[in-house]
Amino acid sequence: MFTVRLRNALVGITLLTLFTFGSATARAEGVDGRVVDDGGQPLSGANVFLKDTKFGSSTDLDGTFHLHGVQPGEYILIVRMVGYLTVEQPITIPREPSGSLQITLDYDPVALEDIIFKAERESAVISVDEPVRTEVIGQERLQENSDDGGLLSALSKQTGLNTRPCALCGSAGIGMQGLDPSYTEVRVDGLPLMSGLGALYGFDGISVNDLESVELVKGSGSDRGGAGAVAGSVNLVSSNVGNRKRLHINLAGSSTLQHTLSTSISTPLLGAASGRISLNYSAEPRMLDQNNDSVTDSPQYNRGSGSVSIGNPIGETGTFRIGGRYFTERRFAGVTNWTESDRGSDSVYGREIFTDRYEASSAVTLELNERDTFEATAGVVTHSQNSWYGITQYDADQLLAVSRVGVERTWSTLNETEVGFEYRYDQYDDNLQLANSTDELFRVPGLQLRHVWTPGPFWLVQGSLLTEHYDADGVVLTPRASLRFQPAFDWTFILAGGTGYRPVTIFSLDKAVHAGFDNVVVPNDLVAERNLGGSFTINHALPAARYSQNVDITAFYTTFRNKVVLSFGSHQDGTTRYTNAEDAFSRGVEISYSLAFSNGWSWNLSGTVSDVQYRDNVGWHLNQLQNRFTANSTLMKRWNGPGVMAEVTGSLFGPQALPEGRGRSDSPTYLILDLGMSKSWGAITLAGTVKNALDYVQPDNPLVVDPTTGAQQFDAAMIYGPLLGRAYLLSLSTTIGE
Repeated sequence: MFTVRLRNALVGITLLTLFTFGSATARAEGVDGRVVDDGGQPLSGANVFLKDTKFGSSTDLDGTFHLHGVQPGEYILIVRMVGYLTVEQPITIPREPSGSLQITLDYDPVALEDIIFKAERESAVISVDEPVRTEVIGQERLQENSDDGGLLSALSKQTGLNTRPCALCGSAGIGMQGLDPSYTEVRVDGLPLMSGLGALYGFDGISVNDLESVELVKGSGSDRGGAGAVAGSVNLVSSNVGNRKRLHINLAGSSTLQHTLSTSISTPLLGAASGRISLNYSAEPRMLDQNNDSVTDSPQYNRGSGSVSIGNPIGETGTFRIGGRYFTERRFAGVTNWTESDRGSDSVYGREIFTDRYEASSAVTLELNERDTFEATAGVVTHSQNSWYGITQYDADQLLAVSRVGVERTWSTLNETEVGFEYRYDQYDDNLQLANSTDELFRVPGLQLRHVWTPGPFWLVQGSLLTEHYDADGVVLTPRASLRFQPAFDWTFILAGGTGYRPVTIFSLDKAVHAGFDNVVVPNDLVAERNLGGSFTINHALPAARYSQNVDITAFYTTFRNKVVLSFGSHQDGTTRYTNAEDAFSRGVEISYSLAFSNGWSWNLSGTVSDVQYRDNVGWHLNQLQNRFTANSTLMKRWNGPGVMAEVTGSLFGPQALPEGRGRSDSPTYLILDLGMSKSWGAITLAGTVKNALDYVQPDNPLVVDPTTGAQQFDAAMIYGPLLGRAYLLSLSTTIGE
């Protein structure tokens, strides 16, 4: 009886609370606005809050902020950002229409140095105002971080990312949350155009000069990512085709004779249209062997790319954009006495890779009315590969076409719904003769529903459901959801999670990047992977007049069904066999701390600890070739008056489990130290970098020689660290125009 009365009482209290809360929410109003500097440029990351309340937020990339769920009344709005004078402004809620409030911040004369924290505003911004935790890296920061003008080197210092390329093939991806890059979905302007072959052999062809920003969402809670976003999603936002004249040139070279040239020009065209063209070329002309072990320390390569895009406004509220990109590359790694006549040889080993990739895309966005926005995007990619991996010749062609149509409706300040239909056509053919056919054709229609609900002043709820149809598995449902709680402007808690699905293809398999195609065994009984994962984030911002701090902690856990794992053969035969694990999981914690002062000093410390295991008929095993922990620390000082910047970055890589028969169970822990300095004269910047200043090279040689036949091959399981030691780089860049 007591239990029944208690249950009824709890139900009554819950209903009363919901009714009261709903009534209060219905009466609640709010204020939207924008924060800019005295030149009219948007300020990202400014703290905006109402004095003596718990209502607050941070401005996003275009300087906008939203404070919803506030009861009508008189308030003092406070806007604060490091390096600027704090603004306190009386406001009345309700007041003018949403978006009419604009706050201008003036530079702090006490901390005056020509351009205070311009780079800080362009650095990676952890947005906790979105339904899921999102990291946004702007173009200026990408350019500063990149040693060679490429995307991968720009992301190498980012917290929680594994971008280290394979030393013997050069291909690389973006790994997250302890998982390898094949678990990360990569999108270009919202479309999944960097899949399969493109993700493995197209990243280095992307110049940071062609990107407006990079958006990172880690974990299965990615609300806009597809079913393959198991570890997270990466969205590459193409450079804006603005109605302006601008010329950018970057030249870079290193002590190894590696060199890069990237240039772009944007200009107005006929009428209101504008266009942009970019050209990029990079080469490592020599077979480097600094440690004299007869094995290349890094790939020898020649690569070039070019892109063109045209944008045009449609009326006052719409936009149209069309663009194309071409990428070509020749890459080699192996024994230094290899020649073209040794292609397919078992006595002189080499990996030679030729790639051609064409990409075209278009996008239309229309604001139909005050509530509804329509968007249609489409893209097509053709990717050709002609390669030799030792004695194995590998030819492959991929045709990928994706189209998406969506409508987003804002019902009120509390509710927003998006409906999108996506169709993906993916045809892949190669010459591999394996037990499981690798020639694939996917026709995948998909429907995505997404809703964002703001039930109260401190809460935000997001839910999405992706419904796709695969020929092999029928209808696949991918539900995801997130809950954000902001009890105060400087505290944010986010709980996110969802499911994922990966069909079996040669390029969706673990470690395909490192293993190449030497002695690959793919059984015909492999089945698709499914997973369920979640993450919990705590973010605490500590703004002050002369400095700012930010602490971000994320714990994650993912469980897998039928996870595809890679089993290495002996050190001599070098075979790699794929199989479905009976059970598997990935768990860990990612921590980031940043501290920035208005006098130009800044420090960032971050790290990830992860545990990835799988179970077979023998027992539980550590996932091989996955760092059990990584850490990064960057100390930077800017002297804005003379235009000088100095930076020291240390990257610590923890042990990786190695297969049996390699002479050691774990790879060693090692530290990579980079030193950098730059000097600017107006629009011209000269930068120098010492890469791997401690000259660390992994002690094990992956070259294997069969003692009986004398045949040469590489053991992919013994490529766990850098083979290239210390290198010196120098770059010169300039931007001319608006």
